[in-house]
Amino acid sequence: MPYRVPRSDGRFLETEAAKLIWQAHPSRPELLPEILDWYDDVAGHVDRLLTVQSADVRAHAALAAHGHEPDVETGSDNGSWHQFNFRELTDVPDPVLPEGFRFVAAEDVSAAGAVRAHRDAWHPSSFTEAAFERVRRTWPYRADLHALIAAPDGTLAATAIIWLDDSTQKAEFEPVGTHRDFRRRGLGTALQLHAMPWPGRPAPTACWSPVLARRRALPPGTCTWASAFAS
Repeated sequence: MPYRVPRSDGRFLETEAAKLIWQAHPSRPELLPEILDWYDDVAGHVDRLLTVQSADVRAHAALAAHGHEPDVETGSDNGSWHQFNFRELTDVPDPVLPEGFRFVAAEDVSAAGAVRAHRDAWHPSSFTEAAFERVRRTWPYRADLHALIAAPDGTLAATAIIWLDDSTQKAEFEPVGTHRDFRRRGLGTALQLHAMPWPGRPAPTACWSPVLARRRALPPGTCTWASAFAS
């Protein structure tokens, strides 16, 4: 729902639209229309955004029948979308780094260094040490599974946080980013390959990020979705 909250850098994060991220078991596609009815009732007359996988044909049909329209701009090649990746952890190749680069963990660097790595990967970013402290207090964050790559000059050139659920032995790699001056060198791939073989892990790992449609100026009550999940 629309909100305005203060950020740690003194600015405000504000949105005027409602946004829905939903899940339904694949065997129960009939639940989506019920979810959409609830969403319409709760959101009222504000702009409504939601996400859907591009390959989910049933969901696309349900959304169209409900009067929603795809956000073609967001779902385009130049839009704002994320790709879902999943792989079994079998036959994982060894990571390869350019000469002079090395792997480190957040426990090996300062909080300021880890924050700088994030800010450099997502420039411009308002991420602060206070925000990082909240991340570190969030289950199941582990400093040894917060992986980074140091360049020969000491710059932290890539960063990834691995959120491991010990009960299921599955993990989410998020966020994963590379310093803008060190991209196209395979650092992101190497970082994830390096982080995959944690001890005692036989299960698959899911690497994923939620899809969030970009906010657009739309007439009141307009419904859009981002057909943006690459299959």
